[in-house]
Amino acid sequence: MCLGVASALEGDEIRFINSDWVFSLRALGGALGAPRVWAINDFAAVANAIPSLTERGRLQTGGGPPDSSRSIGVVGAGTGVGMAALVPAGAQRWIVVPSEGGHATFPASAEQEWRWLGPLRTLHGHVSVERVLSGAGLAALAQAIALEQGRALSGQGPAEVVEAALDGSDACCVDAVRAFATILGSVCGNLALTLGARGGIYVGGGMVMRLRGQFDWTRFRQGFEGKGRLADFLCTVPSYLTTAEEPGLIGAAAVLDERLRGAVT
Repeated sequence: MCLGVASALEGDEIRFINSDWVFSLRALGGALGAPRVWAINDFAAVANAIPSLTERGRLQTGGGPPDSSRSIGVVGAGTGVGMAALVPAGAQRWIVVPSEGGHATFPASAEQEWRWLGPLRTLHGHVSVERVLSGAGLAALAQAIALEQGRALSGQGPAEVVEAALDGSDACCVDAVRAFATILGSVCGNLALTLGARGGIYVGGGMVMRLRGQFDWTRFRQGFEGKGRLADFLCTVPSYLTTAEEPGLIGAAAVLDERLRGAVT
């Protein structure tokens, strides 16, 4: 078995970051009769699926053509924020680099974003990317925008904020979704600069898919490209929405196949 799990992996015990669930790989294999059980980071699993995606499994949302000889970044926003990288290792071969970049410090770049940091710092102490770009982060953005306007959103969790944005019934929720797109673009642009990712940045995760037509790719690219002297570089870097169903499952299967063939021990 090969499992993609939302966790920083160390040893036999798996501890989920956004859940209290803890289990042992060895005990799981014994219970299920699987002699070998591997775990990989969930976005490392997604990254392993990227080389096999066809045009039907991705939608380009900006930038120019990809350079297949350069690195690729993968970002996804859902319950948390996942990141991974693919580094070219010869013809049709890639090294997948897992990451916990979703727990890096949130890079506020606009005055309004700095104002939102105060309540988030009070609540969490360290404000990571995940505190803003997850489902809970979207709800926090909507609350912050409402408070700036002298009102409060009672009982508005992530699902309620998404629904209010989709049907246009609450302007604060609509504004939160717009801010979400810009901030996600900025985070993806940072990753593209860090990796030199001329191979492209792939965006996945449940949040963007749930927001559907309300997710503003123009705002995303504005955040992506708005990096001062490196804006011209980022204008050429392609971004993609990953539309394939269950890319993590595809990637975990690819890793399992490779390990069973003895390519990785």
